[in-house]
Amino acid sequence: MNRYYINRLIWIYFWLVITEGIFRKWLVPGLSDAFLVARDPVVLLIYILALNEKLLKPTRIMIAWLVLCMLTVIQSLFFTDAPLLVIAYGVKANFLHFPLIFVIPQVFAISDVVKIGRWVLILSIPMALLMVVQFLADTNDFWNYGPGGKGGSQLRGGEGRIRPPGFFSFITGAAQFLALTSAVVLFGFLRRGVYPIVLLVVSGLAVVLSTAVSSSRLALGSIGIVFMMLGVAYLYNKQLPKRLVKIFIPIGFIMLVATNLDIFSEGRIAFESRLADTGDLDATWAERANSWTGRVFGDFTSSWSASKAAPFFGHGIGMGTNVGARLVSGKMYFQLAEGEWARIVLESGFLLGYIYLFLRIAIIVEIYRRAAQAVRQGNLLPLLLFGSCFMLILTGQVGQATTMGFTGMGGGLVLAACHASRPRSRQQRRLKSAQPFPFRDR
Repeated sequence: MNRYYINRLIWIYFWLVITEGIFRKWLVPGLSDAFLVARDPVVLLIYILALNEKLLKPTRIMIAWLVLCMLTVIQSLFFTDAPLLVIAYGVKANFLHFPLIFVIPQVFAISDVVKIGRWVLILSIPMALLMVVQFLADTNDFWNYGPGGKGGSQLRGGEGRIRPPGFFSFITGAAQFLALTSAVVLFGFLRRGVYPIVLLVVSGLAVVLSTAVSSSRLALGSIGIVFMMLGVAYLYNKQLPKRLVKIFIPIGFIMLVATNLDIFSEGRIAFESRLADTGDLDATWAERANSWTGRVFGDFTSSWSASKAAPFFGHGIGMGTNVGARLVSGKMYFQLAEGEWARIVLESGFLLGYIYLFLRIAIIVEIYRRAAQAVRQGNLLPLLLFGSCFMLILTGQVGQATTMGFTGMGGGLVLAACHASRPRSRQQRRLKSAQPFPFRDR
């Protein structure tokens, strides 16, 4: 019975991730701060029930995670000046939600992952419409409010437009959602019969239009990584190229329709304007590649520079988060560093900071190992989902509530999608019989 309740709580967690920005911006802006921690009671209850059912297994990663959490708290309490409330938020940001990655596959069947995917496809349509409205609206318009119901707080794009966040508080949430949607769309085209083709085409069109008006390199890059997973999959399944032919027609149709819409042209112009501002537009392909890889690897190298400036015990867990800065100074800003790796090292010091980062790498390696094994068995879904979330697990700014949510849910869905248990429901029977990637029984 506890497994059933855990399953329901995970669904609640999913809906809170999706709707958190709606509550913070429009429905109850006065409770914006409260919704930053709205998922915490849910995830704590999940853990309590999971412990009762012995679903949180004492693996090496989980034991190291718990020990590191306790050491980091002790260090912050006795060797830094971080306030207790800031330390508590730091624990929530850095540690609380990651174990969810390993709980979700204990209670989610492949049918649950498919249902999540169906809702993602459905939600991508109103999401695109909302992003178009936000793109066309004034920066201080109601639709462009930020958390707390404040106008003018969204990030600027090109041509005087904002970077529309859709349902979410900021554009980062929209980018993470679009990456997840693109993974589901690709899987749907590869596995005919799992989702209605009309829904896939409309959702694919929604992704293209949302990306066009987003003016977000993060969104474009995240979707690009999902597509790159098709190339990675070839390393494990040499029959893949023959099967990829089936996605060319629907993707070509989507691009043909999207590029002939006026809103796509307006979005492209605004996107190009922002790229011109950042210097990417006039750069060569080599210079663009160097710039984008610099943005990725710069997070790693900046942590080394931060380690030289950080006190041995750090400044205290939570001090580098926006919320931590607000609790200390009353202002929301990056108090220590914007990059995630640099923030961790400055908060926890060189020793505990890098141990924490290596544990996040260990989680990625474990998830990838299982996803690669699934591809060998003909199941491409886990690797596509992995493409949508592995950068979040590696360098995602988990001090931000939405990023934290997509990190926990994304990693958990990858592992749940690796299941190859016998189909039980009609949905699962359809999934098993669908081609070209049938699931194999254990």
